[in-house]
Amino acid sequence: MERIDTSGRAIDLYGPGKDGFKSGAILGSKFLNEVQEAIVLVIEAAGLTPSADLAQFLKALDIRYGQTRALPFRLSGFTDTFEKASTAAESALFRGLKARGDGTNLYGLASTGDIYQYQMSTAHRVGTASYQSKTFDTLISIPYDIDMSADGTKAYVLDATSQTIEQFDLSVAWDISTAASASKNLSVAGQEASPRGFRFSSDGTKVYVIGQTQYTVFQYTCSTPWDISTASYASKSYDVTAQEAIPQELEIAPDGSRFFIKGDTNDTIYEYSMSTPFDIATASYTGNARSVINIDDSIQGMSISSSGNVLYMIGSQFDQMYQVYVNQLVGDV
Repeated sequence: MERIDTSGRAIDLYGPGKDGFKSGAILGSKFLNEVQEAIVLVIEAAGLTPSADLAQFLKALDIRYGQTRALPFRLSGFTDTFEKASTAAESALFRGLKARGDGTNLYGLASTGDIYQYQMSTAHRVGTASYQSKTFDTLISIPYDIDMSADGTKAYVLDATSQTIEQFDLSVAWDISTAASASKNLSVAGQEASPRGFRFSSDGTKVYVIGQTQYTVFQYTCSTPWDISTASYASKSYDVTAQEAIPQELEIAPDGSRFFIKGDTNDTIYEYSMSTPFDIATASYTGNARSVINIDDSIQGMSISSSGNVLYMIGSQFDQMYQVYVNQLVGDV
């Protein structure tokens, strides 16, 4: 596009031949049309349809150039626009989902105990996801939820029968077909008899568990990051009964300022803040909640992107994975 060339412009404002704006400058239709088309081209190149969404240009930049903004995850920015991809060919019921940090892979935990690996040909775009023909059988008969270490060399699955979180080591990072049992686990039976969801902190030093007996998030500390066998109860917890009687999924914001639960009672995600990041004892309900029943009335797992502005979910109503944008504007709090 060309620089402004109408009367009233600031001549050579940014150097010879680099005119700019000044008070009273007239904006011609030619210049404004070029600005519009330059923006629309980026939006369309990202696979989006131009709309009245004021954050659409920002979303398009994220899609095209890899989620460069490190924004805190907030339900206040939850949008109604979502992408989806079918998982029906792999399993009729999934119990957990984990997204790789760079947005290229998703890992779905089936009710059979199998973990299926999917690849997004365009990073952070669930609509481009396809099964990679890579799987691993955890041999867990009643599994709930999955997580992975930040470097992709470890996977973790919640065993509802033994009330433990089991660790698996991957000989090739992020390749689930290379997984094997690490013979390491954490028992949560002392806190929760019916565990359903769990998550590590982003640095692997803390683990959080939620279940359907105590309706409470319990916090554990790993003396060795990402080594589940070194975890112990930190005597810190937060009761979510006031919002959800059947909590099912748990997710922690990448910056540790928020955590989120999704339950079966109202098919709603609830948001809680932590005044001290990653310290569940400092939690309080923010009052922010978002129903996902219009997307899928049986969401079985959720995972936040490492940038914090994309939420991935997996559901059994339509046997699909979903992606929604959560932060709409820089500085959204």
